[in-house]
Amino acid sequence: MRVRTFTEQLTVFDGADQVVELVRALVHRPRFGEAPERTRDQDTWRRRGRKGIPMVCLVRDVHERELLAELDKRLEQARPKPVPHARYTYGSRVADWPESGDRALKPAHASDVEPIRAVLSDLAVDLAGRDGAPRFRRFRLVRWLTEQSLRDAITEPDGELLRRLRERDLARRRSFATERTDELTDIVPSWARFVLRLVPPLWFRAKISGLGAEYRWLLRQPYLAPRDPGTFAGFAERLTTDKRAKEDPEQLLRLLVNAFLADLRHAYRRRPWRPGAARRTSYVVILLDGVSRANGGYRLLKLINDVRNDTGAFDPVLFVSGSEKVPPFAVKSDEHGTPAVPTARNALQAYRKWSERFSTASRARTPTAWYLPIRVPQGPNAESDRFDEARERLLDTPAITSDPAPLWSRRWVLALVTLALVGAVVGVEEQQRQAHCGVFFLAAEASTLVTAGDECVGVSERGFAFQPSDRAFSDVQAKVGELNQRATDAHRANPKRPLVSLVFVAAQSSPNQSLASERESLAGIAVAQDRQIEASGDNNPLLRVLVANVGFQMRHGPEVAELLGRMVARDSSIIGAIGFDQSRQPALETIDALSRIGLPMVAATLSADHIPDRTSLYFQVSPRNQREAAIAARYTDEELKPAERKVLVLSPDDPGDTYSNNLRDDLRASFGTVGFVVETRDYALSPGAGEVARQVGADVCGYRGVVFFTGRSEDFDLLLDGVNARCRGVSPMILAGDDISRYVADRGLRARYAGVPFDYLTFATGGAGCDTGGDLYARMKVLVPNECGGERDVALDEYAPLAYDATLTYIKAVEQVRESPGQVPLDKASVWHELSSTQTLVGESGTIDFGGKVDQRWPLNKYVAVVRVNGPGQTHPTVMATCGLHQGDPPSAAWCPHD
Repeated sequence: MRVRTFTEQLTVFDGADQVVELVRALVHRPRFGEAPERTRDQDTWRRRGRKGIPMVCLVRDVHERELLAELDKRLEQARPKPVPHARYTYGSRVADWPESGDRALKPAHASDVEPIRAVLSDLAVDLAGRDGAPRFRRFRLVRWLTEQSLRDAITEPDGELLRRLRERDLARRRSFATERTDELTDIVPSWARFVLRLVPPLWFRAKISGLGAEYRWLLRQPYLAPRDPGTFAGFAERLTTDKRAKEDPEQLLRLLVNAFLADLRHAYRRRPWRPGAARRTSYVVILLDGVSRANGGYRLLKLINDVRNDTGAFDPVLFVSGSEKVPPFAVKSDEHGTPAVPTARNALQAYRKWSERFSTASRARTPTAWYLPIRVPQGPNAESDRFDEARERLLDTPAITSDPAPLWSRRWVLALVTLALVGAVVGVEEQQRQAHCGVFFLAAEASTLVTAGDECVGVSERGFAFQPSDRAFSDVQAKVGELNQRATDAHRANPKRPLVSLVFVAAQSSPNQSLASERESLAGIAVAQDRQIEASGDNNPLLRVLVANVGFQMRHGPEVAELLGRMVARDSSIIGAIGFDQSRQPALETIDALSRIGLPMVAATLSADHIPDRTSLYFQVSPRNQREAAIAARYTDEELKPAERKVLVLSPDDPGDTYSNNLRDDLRASFGTVGFVVETRDYALSPGAGEVARQVGADVCGYRGVVFFTGRSEDFDLLLDGVNARCRGVSPMILAGDDISRYVADRGLRARYAGVPFDYLTFATGGAGCDTGGDLYARMKVLVPNECGGERDVALDEYAPLAYDATLTYIKAVEQVRESPGQVPLDKASVWHELSSTQTLVGESGTIDFGGKVDQRWPLNKYVAVVRVNGPGQTHPTVMATCGLHQGDPPSAAWCPHD
């Protein structure tokens, strides 16, 4: 649709509409590619090869001097926004040579530098004052260098120039810093202020070394051999007022023009990450009015032509000049025109012809390759019919417009997209945090931590708190993370010492139970870590412990094993798993899953008989239930000697509790062997079921045999509550399995029913605990002092010494691999082989002897003690009998069974 525009003040002449249409077409920037392609009459042509915008040279009579001024108004009135443009009007100047005659301009002279630089500076200022305008960093750098004088810097001119450059670069930052120094003094530390002052100079050094775009460009542009003498400072010094007299003025002028054009090229260069370039839908227009040979206007046009020929780059700018003669040779054009200068009425046709020959002409570097001269005739008399016709055609000419920016590049769209992306990233990040236990999803441990319901399961090296509410357990985890770093540092200091990794597998989250035993297991492992760090031999391995939480009652063991499988594939230092907790069905499934990834296992406290038969990768340092039951039967027969030779075995009604069910079956067999009548009873106890507990207690009151409890420590407290309430004076003789050790170690629980005596079996005893000189507890007192004292008797809980011994078993196996002849690789396979042939090891929980058999995966004749609690006259639990070898303990009782 044609839009009639306000043109009353526009010069009217024959072909004025064609000139306006040509300018309108040339300033329009295509959505894709560069250079205009369509004219008013809808004819389409596509140029092959180089693209470019000509310099439109309007040759007009003295009567049309306001033509460029009126074009300037049209560009300013363009909608929806003005076309970026600048206008420079040349003044008259006395010529040093005739305006015509010689076709070629005189060679450039040093005196030409200042006028050309001044014109380009004015144009840059006008263009830079517009919204979204180019910043002309390259041109301003070159201009600044050409204005510098180093006459006073005789000794180190390059150093002085760099100092000035740095001051120029830092001026704005220094101004800001000066304004804010007083405000920041009280709130910013002195070291931070020092760093803030140090960064800008360092950044300047980096910029002149090639990181700064304008500095990098200056050393890569083609003029004045910028690689001579080989440094930025050296080339920059050549451009100063004192040095450039030795340089070719023509080359220096081309450098100035090229810098100006390069800034425009950069501003218009389309890149996905530069949406501002896509918003430039109109090319820059530069109006040069009154150009002539004498005032240097022709010189500037020639420089633009030559630079474009030299660089072959597309310049997103339309130059429109106004002159009385035809540049560049100052040829006069008569009223009827010459064959070489088309008239305004043929402006579009002239552009088409220029486009057809432009590519060849520019490659040939002809002196007129970029010139499109158009003669503007004198306008008709305002009262003539020709004037009215020309004016009507001009009124029908579409207004100069600039296309709206692509939707995706508009600032409000980018703002919305940015907000949406930020929101999406925040949402995804929050989702990832929730899925990975609140850890940032790009953090190192995010891939090994998983939220499973209300629990966090997975693997941590750095002491992640799986149950933050248990501060004591978190402290031990943090200590292990610290020891991991110390072990890594020690390995870095002495690479000959092997660094191996063990995975501590345990239930480290519990909704309503203490993690005291798991904490003490980890403390025992930490002691072994510390012991190895202090060792110095090349064959003494350094230990890194990965803490794996498999969830309450080990319910998420298979999922964690899958995570471990990926870790083992990436990290060959992981040689095995350690720990495990309670012989329940989930624990067995975890063992099966770890077996599938080929990871050896050494359990600390598991004792169900058939677990070692599940996989050849499994070992344990605790005795089996079969031995525990045999010792319980012999102890009852030889020491307790109840009034009646019978035993009541109380077991939880839980098919998934492998330990309790297996121990019940072993007790039935062992007590039967010594002639006892065996009765069994399953119970169903849960926290808070006080009436049920009292009923069980009432049922065993006055029982004349032995009541053997095979359940868990949390249930044992309820059983004693019932006995204490119903069996005053007639408490039965109670014997319990090793799982009760965690209950006994708690002073508060133990004192709650001081009137109910009982015996229990345990796989380890620590004597006086932290007050002894033993390696385990002495180191524990230093490493984790909170484990010593307080509400727990750590020596009465078997977990710490058993976990310590399980760790020593791995350490011994690694040492054997290192001492093997030949170059045996240290990995999980070689460690498993040595575990299968491990010789006798004297540990804190007793002697560990696998009998020298390849298929023997539990220790023979392992130490078991019977401890009495709340006996007559007792102030502390007392060891009543021991079976198996234990350094420093009394010898085994004569009645002890042997494996």
